[in-house]
Amino acid sequence: MLLVGFRYRGGNCLRSLPVRILRIAMAAASEKDAAVGRCATVASGGLRDAASEAMAAEGARAEPVAPCASCHANAERPGGFARSVTLELAYNAGRARGALVFDLVVLAFCFAGFYGNEHGLKPFAVAAFPGSPATYLVQCHLNDFLGGAAFLAYTNLLLDLVRPDMRIRRLTTSLVYLFFCGLFWEYAAPLFIKASTADPLDLVAYLAGAVVYWLAGRPLRRLLRGHSVERATG
Repeated sequence: MLLVGFRYRGGNCLRSLPVRILRIAMAAASEKDAAVGRCATVASGGLRDAASEAMAAEGARAEPVAPCASCHANAERPGGFARSVTLELAYNAGRARGALVFDLVVLAFCFAGFYGNEHGLKPFAVAAFPGSPATYLVQCHLNDFLGGAAFLAYTNLLLDLVRPDMRIRRLTTSLVYLFFCGLFWEYAAPLFIKASTADPLDLVAYLAGAVVYWLAGRPLRRLLRGHSVERATG
């Protein structure tokens, strides 16, 4: 085709060369797309391709077209999606490494602290130091402090499994995130949860929990410095 363009176009041969090359590339791409389309058609319904349909229209006997090996394997794999999700989560957990363990430890510590406060520290403080500021903090704000740290750890735990490079690691980001979450908990939640009451000091407790979570994670950040999990800015 290119030689024809050179022989019969004379002075326009250089101009027709790119056009010829473009046409050849487009034809190759169309051929590839048609092949992919036939494979998808066979995988979805086991239908015959265009050539087989033409033969059937002419009264000839059309042989069924067997699906390709990859399409057949995907069609017979009902748990393929769940398996791919599991592999993705396992890969992200491997990337997160110590960060994932750190968030799990923080969550476990906060849950243990919450139940220890509810069933041990609160009754002891009320009985031993009634009316003291320490008792007031233990009764009213210690759980909120633990909740701030636990919520950050829970958020980062989810990010560890989905997008490890997006985990929250900066103190400013942590404080802004917890501040807006606290505004919702303290001033929006009471609108539809009657037992909930707004308390600005609870918001301070959430932010204090965020600060402690960030401080506790500093050794981990130094350990992971240079790792792909810590290169992103979150």
